[in-house]
Amino acid sequence: MMNTESPGKFRVLNLVFPPRMRMKLKYWTIQPLSLAVNIQANYRLRPSAAFDVDPALGGTAMPGFAEMAAQYATYRVYASKLKVTASNPSATIPVTLFSVPLNADPTNGMSAANVVALSGQPYSKMATMGLLGSPHTVLSNSMTTVRIFGDPAFNYDHNFSSLVTTVPANNWFWCVAVYSGAVIATAITVSFEVEVDCEFFDRTFLPV
Repeated sequence: MMNTESPGKFRVLNLVFPPRMRMKLKYWTIQPLSLAVNIQANYRLRPSAAFDVDPALGGTAMPGFAEMAAQYATYRVYASKLKVTASNPSATIPVTLFSVPLNADPTNGMSAANVVALSGQPYSKMATMGLLGSPHTVLSNSMTTVRIFGDPAFNYDHNFSSLVTTVPANNWFWCVAVYSGAVIATAITVSFEVEVDCEFFDRTFLPV
C-alpha cells in the first residue's frame, strides 16, 4: 500500500533549507570515437566538477546543479558512477573498450601505449566488443573521491570542494577509451551516463 501524508502535512525544515544537502545529479552525452587515423581514441569526463563535468565542451553543469546553486554557495562531490554503452561498427576488426577512473587529467589525446596501459590500472574495466551486428557492450564502473585519492582528508580539504561558480582545485576523471588492431573508417559511437553524489553547503542569504 502506498504511504502518503495528509494534504498540508509536511516535515518542518530548519530555516527553509538545511545547512547541507546531498543530491544525486546525472549527466548524459554521446561521443564519436574515431579510429580512422589512429588505432586508439579516448574521451574523458570530470565527475568531481559537477559545475563543468565535460572540460572539452565547457559550461556543462549537470542538470539540477543550477537550481541547487541558487540556494548554496559551495559543493563537493563524494562519489560517481559511470555506465558506458558502445557497439563495434567493423565486421572484421575487434575493438577493446576501457572504462577507468584516474586522479590525473588524461586529456582527450592519449597515445596507443597509454591506452593499452589502462588495462593495468587498479580500477579499470575492459571488454572486447563483438563484430558488427553483435549486441552492444556495456561497462559499469563506480568510484569515490576519497578512494581514488587514498586520503580521508578529502572530507575536510577545501581543495576538493569549490564555489558553485567554478571547479575544485583537485579533480579526478572518468576516462573511456577504445583500442583496435587496425584503423576503422566508421567512428565508434559511445554513450556516457554519469551519476554523481554531490553535497551542497554554505547556505546563501535568502532575500525577501
